Amino acid sequence: RARFSQICCAAAAADGLESLEEHTVKSLFFAISFLAVVFVDRLWHMRKEGGMDMDIRVWMQEFVKRMEAVFGEELWLIGLQGSYGRQEATAESDIDVVVIWKTCDMETLERYAQVMATLPEREKLCGFVSGLDELLHWDGADLLSFYYDTTPWLGSLELLRDKITADTVQRGIHRGVCDIYHACVHNLLHEKSDAVLREGYKSAVFVIQAIFFLR
Repeated sequence: RARFSQICCAAAAADGLESLEEHTVKSLFFAISFLAVVFVDRLWHMRKEGGMDMDIRVWMQEFVKRMEAVFGEELWLIGLQGSYGRQEATAESDIDVVVIWKTCDMETLERYAQVMATLPEREKLCGFVSGLDELLHWDGADLLSFYYDTTPWLGSLELLRDKITADTVQRGIHRGVCDIYHACVHNLLHEKSDAVLREGYKSAVFVIQAIFFLR
C-alpha cells in the first residue's frame, strides 16, 4: 500500500498533462508499474524458497548444437520463452523453446521430434515451432509480445520489427489493459486466486513493454 501511494503521488505530481486522456494514460502507466514492482517482489521470494533445478544455459547450448547438426542453414531462429526465458523458473517449470525454420513442413517436424527424443529433460520440453512465412503473417500486436518474450539463442528477431506498426502496438496496449482490468475484477469477486494474480503481473509487464516500444 505504501508503494502504491507513492506511485499515485508521483502520477498526480507529473507535469505536462494537458488533457484528461493524458492523465488517464499516465495513471494507468504508474498503476501497471506498481503491479510489476509487486511481481518482482514475489519473484524474489519464490526464487529464494526454491528455484530451477537445472542450468538452462548448458541445456540450451546443447539443444542449439544438436539442432544445428541436424538442420544447419534451414534454421532461422532458436529462442527461449516462458519462465526460463524470464529467469523465473522453478523445479516444475517447462522449457519453452522457440524454433523457427526458413520453411517448415511435416518432414521438418518429424526430424525435430527425433531430435527432441534424444534430449535430457525431454518431459519438460514444449514451446512454439513455425515456418518463417507463417510467423510473418501474425498480427503485429501478437508479434510484439513474441518479440519481447523471446530470448534468441540462434538468429535474430529484428526482421519482426518492420511488421510491428504503431497502430498494432496501440491495439495491443488497449487489449492488454482491458484484459488486465477484467481479470482483476473477476478475480477479486470470484476466483480469489494467487495464480490469476500472477498472470496479471505478467500481462502488466507486456503492456509496459508495449508502451515503451510505442514511445
